[in-house]
Amino acid sequence: MEYKGYLAKVEYDDEAKLIHGEVLGIRDVVTFQAHRASQTEQAFHNSVDDYITFCMARGEEPDKPFPRQDFCISLADPTCPHPSQTHNLSRTFAVTCSKVFASNPATGT
Repeated sequence: MEYKGYLAKVEYDDEAKLIHGEVLGIRDVVTFQAHRASQTEQAFHNSVDDYITFCMARGEEPDKPFPRQDFCISLADPTCPHPSQTHNLSRTFAVTCSKVFASNPATGT
């Protein structure tokens, strides 16, 4: 789901009999839940709106979602006895995800 540029991941909790979700791609934790599928989108919208209102009330800028990026990953079978033939065993998957940032301890960035 997407709302105001924010993306959400939604899952069903069989034990609690609840649909719950989390906003992806921001440093802050923003969650939502609903009892029915028909309520899930509104719960997501309410949580995003509440998050933005909360940040503004504190005089802070809400986190902006990390930009989505597409990339490809090639996987080869590591058990292949003929590495020169791994091109026959490789598969390429298109993946969409949020940008991942890593820190470098040597530079502090």
